[in-house]
Amino acid sequence: NVKAYGDDPIFQTTLLEGKVEVSNEKEKVDITPGQQARMNVKVRNIKKVKEVNINDVMAWKNGEFFFEETELKDALRTLSRWYDFSVEYSEDFEPILIYGSISRNKNLSEVLKILEVGGIQFRLERVQNANRLVVLK
Repeated sequence: NVKAYGDDPIFQTTLLEGKVEVSNEKEKVDITPGQQARMNVKVRNIKKVKEVNINDVMAWKNGEFFFEETELKDALRTLSRWYDFSVEYSEDFEPILIYGSISRNKNLSEVLKILEVGGIQFRLERVQNANRLVVLK
């Protein structure tokens, strides 16, 4: 499983079976099933994460968003790709971690209600035929 989006600072490779070598021009690392390698795009270093929960990493394949100690900005980046909206943050926004899973079959309004119940304050705007989520707190 490879997660590598242009707007993500970290590329991830998680192995389900077999053996894989993850490399760049400076270094390489072998991973085995249940392990994950991460590459920081800016500094281009590879870090091997010893063990990951495969079910969590593969939740997308089962129609779920899974967030375990995930920064809200990272979770909203994932949601914005699926629901096609942009995200802006107020100047006094403080990073928070979220936990839980959400079905990918829910529509955007249902997902936003879940975030509201979790104490996240925001407003959804329609700007030039596009949705923008402004996170207040």
